[in-house]
Parts: sequence; C-alpha cells; structure tokens
Amino acid sequence: FYPPTGYRKGELIQAKVNDDNAFVINEFTSHTGLFSTNESLCQALIQLDEELDLIKNTHSDSKHHKHRFINGWDRVENPSNTLAGMGCSEGTFGHLGFTGTSIWIDPVKGLGYSFLSNATQKYWFKRKELNFLRRSIGGKIWRGDK
Repeated sequence: FYPPTGYRKGELIQAKVNDDNAFVINEFTSHTGLFSTNESLCQALIQLDEELDLIKNTHSDSKHHKHRFINGWDRVENPSNTLAGMGCSEGTFGHLGFTGTSIWIDPVKGLGYSFLSNATQKYWFKRKELNFLRRSIGGKIWRGDK
C-alpha cells in the first residue's frame, strides 16, 4: 500500500513521484528526494563542482540549451520573472523541491544560495506564498542586501 502524497491537476498522487519538477523532467535526477542540512548540502555542491566542474559545465551548456532543464537542473529562462529572484544573471541554474527547497547558483556573479524548507508538506497548496518567498530571498542575495 502506498499512501497518497498530494494532488496534481486534480488527481490523487499515489505511488508516483510527488515532486512536480521531477515529474516534468521524467528522468533520473541526482537531487530528487534530497534531504539534508544546509551545511551538508552546500558541502556536497562544492564537492560536485570540484569533481565534475558542475558550475562551468552547466553554465557553458546552458548557452546552447533550448530546454528549461539542463543536466537535471532548472535553468533561468527569463531573469526578470524567475523563481530564483530578480537580479540573477542568465545562466543561473538551480532546483526547486516539492517541500519548498530552493537551490540557485549564479556562475556569472559567483554567488549561490540554498533555502531548505518542509513547510509545504502540510500546506503544499500555498504555492503563491512559497514562490513569493523564493523570489524575495533570491532578489536580496543577488542585489547584495543584508
């Protein structure tokens, strides 16, 4: 028996991927089901970059990529209207998790941030408020606000 984990387009999600992004990508992604602390997540991202040149490769691939997702990461298609927040550069890439997680890396500015949350487990339908929070946090970081 698989417990239901939410709704997608009015249908019960049961025994299926509940992460909308993973569902849309429809292929294995290294960040699906990621649960961590902020510190260990950032350490893992740094290690991925050191071992695979993640930032350079994803940034250079994004210049020639026509789809929203690249190497399993969400990329910013429109910097003026992105969940990464106003002020990021083209080529910024990241991940939006089902539970509210947001990870964004801006290779041009040399900045990134991760925001971990599980607030949407009980309130997953409040996506507007979550997206407002994601954009607000990102905008402050890209502008250098304190």
